[in-house]
Amino acid sequence: MTNTIDRIVDLAIRIQQIPAPTFDESKRAEFVRKLFESEGLNDVSIDEAGNVYGRLSKVEGQKSKEKPLIVSAHLDTVFPLDMDLSIRREDDKVFGIGIGDNSLGVAAVFGLIWMLRERSIDLGGENWYVANTGEEGLGDLYGMKAVVDRFGSDVLA
Repeated sequence: MTNTIDRIVDLAIRIQQIPAPTFDESKRAEFVRKLFESEGLNDVSIDEAGNVYGRLSKVEGQKSKEKPLIVSAHLDTVFPLDMDLSIRREDDKVFGIGIGDNSLGVAAVFGLIWMLRERSIDLGGENWYVANTGEEGLGDLYGMKAVVDRFGSDVLA
């Protein structure tokens, strides 16, 4: 478990190092898209709102007839592009703007994928992982609204 936690924290730092103010999340989105592909997720894409999608299915390459489960974390931050993104570590703590909100949330999405695979846990059906945009401030949840528009109300959770 410690190795997985270390991987999640290290990934959170890598994500945090990519500036992503609301309306300017594209570099971070592209980073996450590449990670979804490297994890072997299916149907990896970026939509018009800039959300990144990846699907993990019970049977790779096939779509399920069961309702999808969607796990999401937002890409954007409240900080402008020119903020100092330096990280400081003290003992088992990491300090830096945006590390907890929401770089750690995005990294935790990958941690979930890793832990499900490591433990051979099958959640059944389709599991969609989404890194959404526009959560902060003036974004007015536009990314999550696009996710809801895409899947409608026919989801497990």
